Amino acid sequence: MCRLELNYNGSVSNKFASIMHKLQTYYAYIDIDNPLACWEISIGRIACPKQKNSISLWGYNKIFKMSQNINATSKYEECMFFRECQLENFRKTFFPEKNSRLSSIFFFQNKESAHRAIDLWSRPRRFHDQVCQISFLPDSDPTVVDSNFITNELNGKDILWMGNYWKGEAHPKEEPLWEVIASGTGRIMKTKESEALQKRAYDRMIQTFPKCHLIHEICKIGFELGFDSIGRVSPFLLKPENSSVISGHLLLDCRLFKDDNFIQALYKELLRGRKLPPLRGEALGNTPDFSKYFFKLDLDQLNPIMRQLFDYSK
Repeated sequence: MCRLELNYNGSVSNKFASIMHKLQTYYAYIDIDNPLACWEISIGRIACPKQKNSISLWGYNKIFKMSQNINATSKYEECMFFRECQLENFRKTFFPEKNSRLSSIFFFQNKESAHRAIDLWSRPRRFHDQVCQISFLPDSDPTVVDSNFITNELNGKDILWMGNYWKGEAHPKEEPLWEVIASGTGRIMKTKESEALQKRAYDRMIQTFPKCHLIHEICKIGFELGFDSIGRVSPFLLKPENSSVISGHLLLDCRLFKDDNFIQALYKELLRGRKLPPLRGEALGNTPDFSKYFFKLDLDQLNPIMRQLFDYSK
């Protein structure tokens, strides 16, 4: 996850020791139904670094669905997105130090909680075989909350419970199901089950982006060597000044492809015998084309509460 640095006497540097101290072990059930997530999962990465105006793939997907045809959005979906916006606005106002649900990743502190959530939330039974251990390096303090508030209160009308949720209190009527809202970069730990899951994610990803096999393998090798950001898919939102239209884009981080340190590390790995997939024809392949997942959304069509999510008002 991070590159090992040695000081003059060969011992582990203070910087590396500090990083190791911050590493956390979490668990998550991984959904590979979304081809966007498949790119990251097949590399072995779960990441959402905290950046200005950042948004997670989970948050991006919610807004993407709203944008497809806002007039055809079901009342339930519209209501749930509205409530998420209320919860986010409440956090911004009263708990700005907490991690946003829309720009972070969700984990559990132990495997039992992940399996319990699958049953409690009526997720498909196959998800029990998709619970993975994550070695995670946070870039901010994690936010630990009882997910029972979301299960039991998000679909309601009042907001009184939101303070207790962000405070990290337990739901008064349910056995706590603690969830970690975190930002940073995580590595899926290798097990027989996780490797099978990553293979399925890869197969699905290749069906969607059939010409990216070589680029994908280079990104996977780079990540395994400790270049955390190589080929990372980053969702971002753009709103021109004096415009009510926000556009969503997905950016593949290619900066390390021109980095001498990465190129040398990749070359050494290939010299050790690491194989790249064979070329298909004479083409080197392409990066994945995410353009069909781009969107535009006119904020004037949204409820004022929803507009606050984007710091926009008429």
